[in-house]
Amino acid sequence: MNNSDDAASRNPGLARRDLLAAGGAMAAGSLIPGAAGAWRAVPDSVAAASVDSAATDLAARWRTPPMTAHMAAYWYWMGGAVTKEGITADLTAMKAAGITRPMMFSIGKSGKDPRVVPPAEALTPTWWAMVEHAAHECERLGLELAMNICDGWATASGPWITPDRSMQHLIWGEHIVNGGRAIDVTLPAGAVKLDYHRDVAVLAVPIDPAWEATSAAAAITTDLPIADPRRLADPANRDELINVETGGWIAFAFPRPFTLRSVTVRTPKAAGGFAYGVLRAANSLFVQASDDGRSWRDVDRLDYPHHGWQTDLPTLTHAVRETTARHFRFVHRPEGPFAYEEDQDFGQETALRLTGLELSSMPVVHHLPIKSGAAWGRSRRIADDALSPAARIAPSAILDVSRFMDQSGRLRWTAPKGRWRILRIGCTTTGKENAAAGLGQGLECDRFDPAAAKLQFDSWFGKTLDRLGPAGSRALKVVHVDSWEAGTQNFSPAFPATFRDRCGYDLTPWLAAMCGVPVGGMEASESFLFDVRRTISDLAIDNFYAPIAAMAKARGCRFSGEPQSPTFLADGLDFARHVDDPMGEFWLDSLRNDKPTDIKDAVSGARLYGGKIVGAESFTQILMTWREHPFTFKRLGDHNFCEGINRFHLHVWAQQPWPDRAPGMTLNGIGSHFVAQQSWWKPGQGWRDYVIRAQALLQAGHAVADVAYFIGEDVPTRSLLPNALRPALPRGFAYDSINRDALIRLARVEDGRIVLPGGASYAALVLPPATRMTLPLLEALARLADAGATITGPRPTAAYGLSGGLDATARLRQLGERLWGSNRIRADLDLAAHLGTPAFRAEGADAIEWTERRGDGWRLFFLSNQRDRAVTFTARFRSDGSAPELWDADRGTVTPVRDWSEASGVTSLPITLDPHGSIVVVFAGERRPVARTRPATVADTRPVTGPWRVRFAEHLARPKTIELATLASWTEQADPDLRFYSGIATYATMLDLPPPRAGQEWLLDLGDVANLATVRIGGRHIGYAWRPPFVVPLPATLPRRVLLEIDVANTWRNRLIGDDGKAEDQRVTHVVPMLRKGEPWLPGRDAALDPAGLLGPVRLVTRARS
Repeated sequence: MNNSDDAASRNPGLARRDLLAAGGAMAAGSLIPGAAGAWRAVPDSVAAASVDSAATDLAARWRTPPMTAHMAAYWYWMGGAVTKEGITADLTAMKAAGITRPMMFSIGKSGKDPRVVPPAEALTPTWWAMVEHAAHECERLGLELAMNICDGWATASGPWITPDRSMQHLIWGEHIVNGGRAIDVTLPAGAVKLDYHRDVAVLAVPIDPAWEATSAAAAITTDLPIADPRRLADPANRDELINVETGGWIAFAFPRPFTLRSVTVRTPKAAGGFAYGVLRAANSLFVQASDDGRSWRDVDRLDYPHHGWQTDLPTLTHAVRETTARHFRFVHRPEGPFAYEEDQDFGQETALRLTGLELSSMPVVHHLPIKSGAAWGRSRRIADDALSPAARIAPSAILDVSRFMDQSGRLRWTAPKGRWRILRIGCTTTGKENAAAGLGQGLECDRFDPAAAKLQFDSWFGKTLDRLGPAGSRALKVVHVDSWEAGTQNFSPAFPATFRDRCGYDLTPWLAAMCGVPVGGMEASESFLFDVRRTISDLAIDNFYAPIAAMAKARGCRFSGEPQSPTFLADGLDFARHVDDPMGEFWLDSLRNDKPTDIKDAVSGARLYGGKIVGAESFTQILMTWREHPFTFKRLGDHNFCEGINRFHLHVWAQQPWPDRAPGMTLNGIGSHFVAQQSWWKPGQGWRDYVIRAQALLQAGHAVADVAYFIGEDVPTRSLLPNALRPALPRGFAYDSINRDALIRLARVEDGRIVLPGGASYAALVLPPATRMTLPLLEALARLADAGATITGPRPTAAYGLSGGLDATARLRQLGERLWGSNRIRADLDLAAHLGTPAFRAEGADAIEWTERRGDGWRLFFLSNQRDRAVTFTARFRSDGSAPELWDADRGTVTPVRDWSEASGVTSLPITLDPHGSIVVVFAGERRPVARTRPATVADTRPVTGPWRVRFAEHLARPKTIELATLASWTEQADPDLRFYSGIATYATMLDLPPPRAGQEWLLDLGDVANLATVRIGGRHIGYAWRPPFVVPLPATLPRRVLLEIDVANTWRNRLIGDDGKAEDQRVTHVVPMLRKGEPWLPGRDAALDPAGLLGPVRLVTRARS
């Protein structure tokens, strides 16, 4: 939201007194129980009445959040280092913290030197004993145990999956022969893996001998620093020949006119097991032609494709516009740096890097691995005019000679005259196995075969249910499919028959297109490959997700899972059709690994298919810094609440086999350290309570969005991020993405809005800027438009695919003429004018994010300040005049708004939000404004000067107590035990507390805290202070003189610095592992210490009761 700034939000140093004065929801009186057994301050006038004035279901959720509103946690069992003592301690701590769904993953092998003896290696008797213990402990504690569908974290595999049951892809070997004679040759099978190969077809493709010309004989020159440019034309070269940021050119001179139809770009392979994807600069070269080598004309530009993080294409062949000339030049014009785009991961570097550049006259399918579904990606569709008619091969000209080849691959065939390219086409396993697995490692199951899905389910999750018996099975209630890291597949032995059933035609004569031959020309091949990609996507849904869902339901379990993209070719929303609990993931301070489209896929998918709870793997990061604490999670967590996530799945809780060692076991430093051994875990309950309350509200009712943006039909398709919306979404409105299946099967029209069975409702549907569409989709749009739906977008001019038959385009154009010609569907629509009053606007602030939900008799808006400073703004809501209330999920308070107005369907009220603060505005009360009152003001302040007695006890041989006349960071202490201290220290002093004046209340302002605190008065828990301003409301009645105790916790970072270089028996901290990839990863002694402790100044503040 780009709201204008005002004086308050422009001032990063907004006075603390202003923050205290403005926050009506912070007023406190009596105490009522909050989530997870904590106590929360609530105004006297609110505790008994105001919550009840709102909708009953919201009030009940607020008082007693349901189990689903509590968080889940990724519970990783690391390398067999698992103990029953540790399992019980972990689960007991989760229960106390309000984490109700531990998600058990068995990660890795124990290695030569196991950390626990005997190690609990997956599927061994020791491991089964640990699983049974965990399940019975969950049943005892009332926790809902989830389990990944396989060993490791991705994706669905095991040693029981044989190659014929595994994910497979199309391969081929080829041999070129001259016809007019008998051929007797053994054909190569292609890139066979694990000795598994199944023949599919043998095709003879006619070729013109002139198409075999390449740049091998060309003279190559360049102004770039390439020592031997001739090596660029050598297909066998693997050396990197150039790596530069500067611009330049590479020219090819031929002895006679050369017809260019394709260019193969070769780039270096990445080291360390990571894929570069597709290097941008090398695959974005400008193509020029010349007849004399001096005067150049532009011909084309190589097309850099969108691709996923598992797409590894160091070699990529581009189809270019057919051009004949003696000279060709490839020009590098430096661009970037480029903004991060999730779908272009690992390909964003700007340097030109090459191992080869080969020119060919052979007509090819553009970006074959992407177009054929062998790799995840998206690239432009190539039109027929890019290729001359003479270079197009008709399907009827391709001969099926399969019957002439025996099982050994020997082909004996009398070939007609001409030159023939013989393709031996088959399939083999992709060879993908589950990542980070132990003894359960094996091949990924075939996503096109429901029997393979059943085998996987039965062999891991089902077997676990069988082993547990009734008591354990009552606890193990969720089967989970985690982030899709299995790559993609585009074939199986059953694919041809399935394709015929679904698409209505035989793919055999078209299989050559999957091998790179533009069968029937560019357009026909593109249409066939469209059908292939859609079939791949549909098969994974029908033959993997649907069977898993059915088997889970039959066993009384739920199914949670993340979307397949951007690794498996898919409609990114379709997975939510069968998943009970759709999930995405978001990363902390790890830009290149963040997955915003995953979040949108999960959120939009859930809304389309009626999912009420949308989870997210939360706060994952590449390498923890040991500076993480609840306030560092606040902004990102709230952002994802506004995106539609309503259940955090914390990443990660590594199983702690030794409960007395801290910080303890980690996932090799990956993720954030959510364990009971975390230094701030106890006072971190304030943040966890906040999340639980927020999730309780955000799971209620259904989300409100006014616009549905259609993601298109050309698989892979994904949800659209805001910067990709065309036309742009007007400010003040929310949107969802919608897919083909929902429009065809589920959508209907009520009162002019497109509605779905799960409660989603849209005032407008926006079509993407595409000129193609399938006939079934256009027929669905016609049904909606005729019923009164508002739809806008370009008129399609041609059909996608070949499955609609030869007359599909004619019928599509005829229907399009009726719809667009009569303005039933509008090519251009002023969305802002059509939508009318915005749902929400923040006048005077530029970074307020929001989400809206609606239920029976109520509406709520969750508002988040994404700035690190306080902001004051005027909030304007599309409303029916109901009285607003402020529900503060941190304090647990509900405050009626006294200063609001309503005019022309817009309710306005002033709001101040703390740095990264949030509030829930609920409309459910009477439909009349409450009388305005004078804004609350700070009436009095009193310093709390101490002296302070500070007790340090955690992780020390014996407690140490010091007295401070002036508050200061622990790092200023001379004693190294205190200078490097990490954990909780208790500050104590006597507090003189005169009664507040009539109509006022006391607040305790802690000043600055590093990093979070718990406050007790007279031994009684008063509240948590985990975010700025660190202010805790005090009860209405307290003794005049009372003991004040403040428990302050910092992060582990300072103690880790102090322990650097010490022998194991001298260290306070115990971190596993100490090395990452053989290198130290913990902060060293040279690192700067972070401020720690209560820094103050501490003061009492009186504030007028709101």
